[in-house]
Amino acid sequence: MKIIKKAYRVWVKDLSEPWYYDEIVGHGNTPGEAKSDAWANSELKYAEKLYGGGDVTFLDLKAKRAKQYDVVEFEGDEVKRYEVERLEGMRNRDEESLKLVTENPDSLFLVYNGSYGSYWGSNRRGYTSKRYLAGKYSGEEAYKIVKGSDFARREVVELLDPAKINLEITKEVYKLQEQSDRLQEDIKKLKSNLL
Repeated sequence: MKIIKKAYRVWVKDLSEPWYYDEIVGHGNTPGEAKSDAWANSELKYAEKLYGGGDVTFLDLKAKRAKQYDVVEFEGDEVKRYEVERLEGMRNRDEESLKLVTENPDSLFLVYNGSYGSYWGSNRRGYTSKRYLAGKYSGEEAYKIVKGSDFARREVVELLDPAKINLEITKEVYKLQEQSDRLQEDIKKLKSNLL
């Protein structure tokens, strides 16, 4: 992976309000260049030292290598090093989804959102944790939903298995029928107690 710009975490010891300057990153080939970059592009120059120590000056800056913030070349684009894993995950997920859709051209698909632990609803509206209530999408539409979506959402295309869906629906119908029967019995008991 080619490094375009090295990154350094830049800070000042004993700031009066350090929480405002927590993650300052400067880029350069040397710590000095990175401090110059951070000084020019951050609010550090307006900070004050603790206990009335006066204004911060360039000479107060400290720098330590922070490789995760390096700007690197990834597939022709400049990105932060820590973004590469996410971008690779998105690319792999998109490739796997396209393969699944291509290998099953006449099938229906579900779109699962792992960050919510649920499936997309019908017509791209809402979410449901119940697979049998999920929206059923063509391969093309399911792939369009997932392709390029943020990897943090952990969305994947899932091949719809009619036998599984029908079994889940049958179980739910049976469960609801049992509940309905119990309610009907309760209603009869209540009616019999009317004065």
